[in-house]
Amino acid sequence: MPKGRIRIKTLVKFLRLCFLTIERNRLLTIDEVIQEIYCCRSNAYNYRKALEILFSLTSFDPNKGREMVQKCLI
Repeated sequence: MPKGRIRIKTLVKFLRLCFLTIERNRLLTIDEVIQEIYCCRSNAYNYRKALEILFSLTSFDPNKGREMVQKCLI
């Protein structure tokens, strides 16, 4: 990912998406991203791409508890 500044407003939106991803134990769809943070479709794809980089697909095992997913992030 390119180096640059991150606005606080953008960081808050991304952290909200991270929390929802952990809570739902799956990656969010593009429409869910748009609905949650009220952004355009092109920005939603960028947020979704960042979520895919942060959360690997192995993090979302239905047998894992919520605590295990949080440990994967650390």
